[in-house]
Amino acid sequence: MASALPRLSLTILEWVKARGSLTISEAEKLTDAPRGTIKARLSALVRDGFLKRHGNARASWYALV
Repeated sequence: MASALPRLSLTILEWVKARGSLTISEAEKLTDAPRGTIKARLSALVRDGFLKRHGNARASWYALV
C-alpha cells in the first residue's frame, strides 16, 4: 500500500515513474535528503516490491517492478 509509505519514499516513486529509472546520486540531487536515508528508502522499496535494483555497486539504478 503506497499511501502508507514515508513521504521520501513516495517522492522517489514519483520520480522513478516520471523518469523510468533513478540512481542514488540522482535521488540525492532531486530530494536534498542525506545519502544514507535515500539508500534506506530505496532498500525498503525494493524489499516491499515497488522497485527493482539493477546493476552492482556504484552502477546501480532502480526501476519500477
